[in-house]
Amino acid sequence: MKGETKDSLKTPEATSDKEMSAMVYVKKWMRTRHAIMFRLSNKIVQVNFQDHTEVVLNSEAREVIYVNKKGERLICPLATALESTNPEMSKRIKYTKDILTYMLSINQHREGKIV
Repeated sequence: MKGETKDSLKTPEATSDKEMSAMVYVKKWMRTRHAIMFRLSNKIVQVNFQDHTEVVLNSEAREVIYVNKKGERLICPLATALESTNPEMSKRIKYTKDILTYMLSINQHREGKIV
């Protein structure tokens, strides 16, 4: 850490409540055969696939970010993401949707909402 002294580094005790509330952290995660999914505290869902592609769902911005194997990013509206002409992106978004649906059904079952 070039240019930083021991005194300039913040300890957890020195972090303010405002800074803590602004931190993004992993609320839930799930590993599947093909990917690992993270639900972050800012409501973003990130899915990292084993082939190094990624899907990021941002519900507040209403957009999907797809990162292909070359690291190229494609951003599209959430409402039309499944209709993409990019078959690799569509396949991964559908997989993401299926995993999210599964996670929701498990949570509802655990909470006693589904008999």
